Amino acid sequence: MHLGKKVVHDSAKALLDLHQNFPEFFQDIVHFLSDISGKVVCTGMGKSHHVAEKIAATLSSTGTPAFFVHPAESMHGDLGMIQDHDVVLALSLSGETAETIQLLKHSPTRLSIAITAKPHSTIARLSSWVLPIPEYPESCPLGLAPTTSCVMMMALGDALAMALLSHKNFSKQNFRAFHPCGSLGEALRPVAEVMQPAPVFPENTSFKTMLIQWINLQTPLVGLIDQQGILTATIAASDIQNWNAWDAKPLLCSEMPAANPLIQTQCVLDNTLWMDAVKIMRDTGQKAMFVVNERNQPAGIIHDGLGKTS
Repeated sequence: MHLGKKVVHDSAKALLDLHQNFPEFFQDIVHFLSDISGKVVCTGMGKSHHVAEKIAATLSSTGTPAFFVHPAESMHGDLGMIQDHDVVLALSLSGETAETIQLLKHSPTRLSIAITAKPHSTIARLSSWVLPIPEYPESCPLGLAPTTSCVMMMALGDALAMALLSHKNFSKQNFRAFHPCGSLGEALRPVAEVMQPAPVFPENTSFKTMLIQWINLQTPLVGLIDQQGILTATIAASDIQNWNAWDAKPLLCSEMPAANPLIQTQCVLDNTLWMDAVKIMRDTGQKAMFVVNERNQPAGIIHDGLGKTS
């Protein structure tokens, strides 16, 4: 097995070991963190620093306010960032990192959680709670560079964030409020922000009139509405291609044999998330769908070419 593959293999085994020896008080810590009035202050030196920063970012984006404080900088004024109702989440494989110990000793808050492989270390003794990770060998050929230990710390941080997300009933809409940009922000937009104007015609519109206007609209789907403006049927471009209306006598749109009676998957409510609407279209093989309000009145149309910003 070449070294690259061995590193991945070792990481997988370390995570399995963590899974089999999962911290006993994990759920108690989740309940504890869900009730705090302050923030989670993540800290660590070296590679633990970078893991702690990622944990802080994940917690913050999923409903648990958190930030990172560098242990060394904390002794030169950054302790002022910590308040007495915050909780320190300290990462240290050995549990004896001098700078992290100093932060815990001088911290304005006495509440802290340690992630360490040494549950009887100084950092563990200074902490209110301990989340132990297995003492698993690092993948580094020298046995020095933190590798498997970082993977396990990261996994525990993600486990905390996801457990807190679930406990707080943090929703997709909540997530979007913290993440409005990028591909995730786009996917979490309601379809009302993505849709195009609804191409609709009264049921008594002549088929040829509708067809001429449809060509100018260049949409894959049109809808028929009744006198109350309620969507009653849809006509797809494929319906026109499969039926030669020009050889038939003039018809009203509602008399067209291919007009599709509405089914649940042919339209979505205007508060549906774009990502959910895309999944419906993919699952049902539809290229376009109507967006309707609670009264089933058309508000717009979406199709698989929408939802992408420049």
